Amino acid sequence: MRITFNIAADEEDIPEQDLLSLEVALDTTVGILKESVQAELQLPKTSQHLYHNGLLLSDESKTMQQLQIGDGDMLALHIRHTMGRLGLSAE
Repeated sequence: MRITFNIAADEEDIPEQDLLSLEVALDTTVGILKESVQAELQLPKTSQHLYHNGLLLSDESKTMQQLQIGDGDMLALHIRHTMGRLGLSAE
C-alpha cells in the first residue's frame, strides 16, 4: 500500500519537498516506517513525529493495520530537531 507524508517543520533545515510517498506493507510498524523516512530524507528517528488523523503515533511497535492506516492515507510528519542532544541531556 502507498501512504503519503505531509512534511512540516519549524526549522530552516527542512527537506526541500513537503510531501513524501512510500510503499509499505500492512505489517510495517511505526518504528520501521520511521526508519524508512530516515533513509529517504536523512532525518533521525528522534526528530520525527508522525500523526494520523491528528493523533501522535507514539507506540513504535504498532503496525499500520493495527492503527487502521490504509492505502492512500496521509500522515503528518512534524520535524523537531533536538539540538545538542542525541536523545540524552548534555548536562
